[in-house]
Amino acid sequence: MDIEKVDNSHALSYPVQPQMQMMAVPEVGAPGINPLMMIWRRKGILVAVLLVCVLAAGVKYLFSTQIFRSDARLFVQTGGSKAPLDVGTASNGGASQGNLHTQCELIKSASILASVLASPELADLKTFDDGSRWTKLKENLSATVGKDNDIITVSFESAYPKEAQTILKTVVDAYANYHSKEKRSRVAELEKWRNKTQLTLEQKQKELLEFKKANHAVSFTGGDKNNLTVQKLVSLQNALTDAHVETVNAKSVYESAKAKLGDPAQLHNFVEYLRSTGISIGADSNEQALRSQLLAMEAQSDELARRYLPSHPSVRASQATVATLRARIGEMDRSQAETYLLAMEQKVNAAKNREAELQQSYETQNRAAMAHNDKAAEYEQIDGDAKRLASMVEKADLQIIDLNATENVGVPTVQVFDEPNLPGIPIKPDRYATLMQGLIIGLVLGCFAALVRDWTDQGLRSSEEIIETMGVPLLGSVPHMSGPPNPMAQGRKVDFEPASDVAETYRTIRTAVFFGTPDRESRTILVTSPAPGDGKSTFASNLAIAMAQTGKRVLLVDADFRRPVQHRIFESRPGIGLSTVLAGHEPLDKTIQSTGIAGLDILPAGPQPSNPSEILNSQSFNEVLEELSVRYEHVVVDSPAVMAVADARILAAMCSVTILVLRAQTSTRKAAMHARRALQSVGAAILGVVVNDVPRARDRAGDYGSYSGYRAKYNGGAGQPIAPDQQSTINTAGNKTTAMIPARSFLDLRRK
Repeated sequence: MDIEKVDNSHALSYPVQPQMQMMAVPEVGAPGINPLMMIWRRKGILVAVLLVCVLAAGVKYLFSTQIFRSDARLFVQTGGSKAPLDVGTASNGGASQGNLHTQCELIKSASILASVLASPELADLKTFDDGSRWTKLKENLSATVGKDNDIITVSFESAYPKEAQTILKTVVDAYANYHSKEKRSRVAELEKWRNKTQLTLEQKQKELLEFKKANHAVSFTGGDKNNLTVQKLVSLQNALTDAHVETVNAKSVYESAKAKLGDPAQLHNFVEYLRSTGISIGADSNEQALRSQLLAMEAQSDELARRYLPSHPSVRASQATVATLRARIGEMDRSQAETYLLAMEQKVNAAKNREAELQQSYETQNRAAMAHNDKAAEYEQIDGDAKRLASMVEKADLQIIDLNATENVGVPTVQVFDEPNLPGIPIKPDRYATLMQGLIIGLVLGCFAALVRDWTDQGLRSSEEIIETMGVPLLGSVPHMSGPPNPMAQGRKVDFEPASDVAETYRTIRTAVFFGTPDRESRTILVTSPAPGDGKSTFASNLAIAMAQTGKRVLLVDADFRRPVQHRIFESRPGIGLSTVLAGHEPLDKTIQSTGIAGLDILPAGPQPSNPSEILNSQSFNEVLEELSVRYEHVVVDSPAVMAVADARILAAMCSVTILVLRAQTSTRKAAMHARRALQSVGAAILGVVVNDVPRARDRAGDYGSYSGYRAKYNGGAGQPIAPDQQSTINTAGNKTTAMIPARSFLDLRRK
């Protein structure tokens, strides 16, 4: 029942006591939610989740496949143009960064990877057991250019270190062989031409010797030094020799390039080679965009192939798009290669025309020389042919030497800077990274689990949680009373067993009440709880006994008309009590009864009225309470639970201070906060909170599931103080008793 639903028409007729006005405390809002405190309360969950995640990370590391990486470093150098088949590249000491990136792509190109997979050394390797051999090789192979140097680092990753080294060595060899293939082709062509020229030279030399034998009377030396015809013939011979060499070179280059047009892979590599050597072949402006689009579509096609069957429309569509892009790029490569071939064809034709012109001039000059001196001219012709052939053979030998050399060659030279190594330490998984990942995940999940657990658990598990939730001091904790439930035995524990730890606890709480407020401000003390069954009546009777034992006059008023208990605890006379006084049937003096305990009287509830809330919220009860506060030094009022009915809120508005009793492992955070707000809404001055029926189990780090934790923390053991600033000494019946003073007393709340 809400307080607003109670008829207060007659309650408004009496003025609020000045003492109550002084004691009224503004409503304290609910304490802010502190995530760190919530996590700290559930630190056990955090630690457990953290350990599980770290252990799982360790297990994952132990059972994960270890990956090894073999590395090799290459130095790619493009030399000058001294070879006869050179295509016009400028001499430079090394490849540019752009060319090096092109070489990195060339290492991973289809032609080189195909030659690697065709190697018999890689036929039975375990690396290629799972999945496509092509995909495995392409995905695990990488090539990068150094930031501060022109060194290309080629790497391959595999679960088998020896196989990683073997595969990488095969890749490096295939890449080096690719560059040396063109050079070997040039050398073979030049050697073939050189051998043919050598045979012709030998025939000419033999013919010259026979001519000398047949014409021994003719002098073939000395007389032609001043002969212009002969000198011109010699010059034409030299020019014709150079023109012929140039024609052979141009034709060799043209035939070599023309042979690559039939193979798309060789055609693409040939075009890349021309670009890497710096030859301008007129590239399409859209070519780079098409190549980027092709790489993206190939990646997308591989992804779709892994996800769907080959007959899936998405896979077939992506493969068709890849084929179209490759065809367009192939057409561009062919167009560029054909442009280059056209230029080379023009160069061959020009060389042939020049050679033909020189040949014609030479023959004309030769006839003139023969007409001048047939024999001498014939000799000179044979001798010139022999010298020309000898010069051609010599030049061919020099060119072969240059092509076989390691420098000054038009084809890029690949030098293995570091051979593929045998890896000894795995690069994946990283032990520290895996453990750190487990630690971070454990922290996140642990904090989340702790917050969720604390948020969903409405129980008040520790003293810190009570103080944080309620925003009021914790006066103390009462341990569990053993034995069968007996209202008299439990309600008079302080009287029957004064040396027990329960009695000592009540004396400690009594001291906290005395020192929490001055005597004039704690004349009337209301004892209530959030819900029935929290032990408020037992607490009220024992607290009243403990107060009376200090020599003060104390009255215990049972204002719980719904479920009165105090008359059973003290075995008072039945039929009279507070209800009969308020009804005008009995005088106040007749209803107050002695308990047999020095200084303690009791005013029982009496017969249950039909309208308890209206009786309590009346001028008559207010006058009775004022008279009792004058007769006695302390009046302890036992009221119903706050959440059950409105009686407790009516009484709290009239009493000086209120003590809220919670039951260990039973009272919830929601109920406790609701009770606090309800009391503060009527201006009640909450002195503090008491935790009742705390189990005596072994303490678990402040969890109030153990009385020893409360006692050690708040009572300092068997009545011993826990801190110098929380100690005070009072004289009780000639004995010295040490008590705990709450850190936040009622006076502190009132000052705020």
